[in-house]
Amino acid sequence: MLRQMAKDAYPALEYFHFKGDTTEVNIAGFFQFIRSHPLFDQTFVPPPQFSDVIAHMKELIQAFGRSVGFDLSKRIAYLDRIVFVSRRDLQKMLPSQNTRAFFRQNDNFKIYVPIDDEHGVNRDWSSVAHSLNHEFIHCVSYQEVHLYGQDKSFKTVKSGMRRLDRFFLLNEALCELTNLYIINRFWPNLVSTKSLWVSAISEISIPEGVSFLNGLIEKLSDEMKLGYDDILTLAHTDLLVGSDQFLDLCRRKISEAMVDELSETRPSDKYDAKYLLGLAGKYRLVSLEERLKQDIINGTEVDLTMLRKIGHV
Repeated sequence: MLRQMAKDAYPALEYFHFKGDTTEVNIAGFFQFIRSHPLFDQTFVPPPQFSDVIAHMKELIQAFGRSVGFDLSKRIAYLDRIVFVSRRDLQKMLPSQNTRAFFRQNDNFKIYVPIDDEHGVNRDWSSVAHSLNHEFIHCVSYQEVHLYGQDKSFKTVKSGMRRLDRFFLLNEALCELTNLYIINRFWPNLVSTKSLWVSAISEISIPEGVSFLNGLIEKLSDEMKLGYDDILTLAHTDLLVGSDQFLDLCRRKISEAMVDELSETRPSDKYDAKYLLGLAGKYRLVSLEERLKQDIINGTEVDLTMLRKIGHV
């Protein structure tokens, strides 16, 4: 079992960071919005043992937070709005996306998770857990709430790296790389998650984007003469508290132009290996460029076997 750590050794992170029209009335209205909308559209109920897995996944995300230096307990409290649906029902709601899971923070903070694949076959619970953990990381990452005027409307931001509609690629890639890191380093520590670990770590979302971020971290590690995990910890901190340590390193050691270009990436870019190959060549990410070239020539999925090292398992 995990060693218990004193919570007062780590700063407790508030769940929300409010911006804009931050009057007491508007902030109270925001909280009332969340609490007054019940979770009424759960169409499938997972088996009891998977409920235990979910509880342990939350515990291990807190362990990850402590390893970076933060108490995430206040943020974990919101990870109970999970809706298990069929993929067909989810696509009716999100017709433009074929997704393994989706967190809608402006829809009562719900996480929608399809229980079947694109062929209608039930997903393995390790696959569901992988997707759910990815969305949990979005949920606990730095949340900005922008409040607007007397109508109490708002917009929330999933991550400190996202900055409203910027850095889509880096935000998604870092979330998935963090997902793999947590699965690889922390899931073997508890019996229920260890039983899903091998299958869950072999399923990688947005492999092209993750490969690009991995190459970026490798480049910074070489430039700074620091370990891979040292750079990744800076990125994890940015993810949780909205700091700019990782982006500042990219600006200083690679190119400010690259950071500007990454800030403008669209949702479709995270899947576009040729687009990422162009970035890798432009900014001399040599090892990444060679890997992407070979994968594109072979017509194969990006090779991410090198990621199995993360988490020191």
